[in-house]
Amino acid sequence: MLQPVARASSILALQISGVFFAIFALFFLNHAWEAHRTLGWHDAHTRVYAALGVAFTWFAVSSFWRARRKEQR
Repeated sequence: MLQPVARASSILALQISGVFFAIFALFFLNHAWEAHRTLGWHDAHTRVYAALGVAFTWFAVSSFWRARRKEQR
């Protein structure tokens, strides 16, 4: 009885963390776009926001990917 509940809760936890990572990614990518429009790509803020946006996008995608793999087992 506990094993299916633990499995489902771990999949749900991965999906919830993926949503939070996606929210942060959208936040950073939006700030990177705004910084690009005002400061250009050569500004440090723009590059940092873009790098964080890409990193959090990867975290979100990999979290959903891990949840999908765990669900298929």
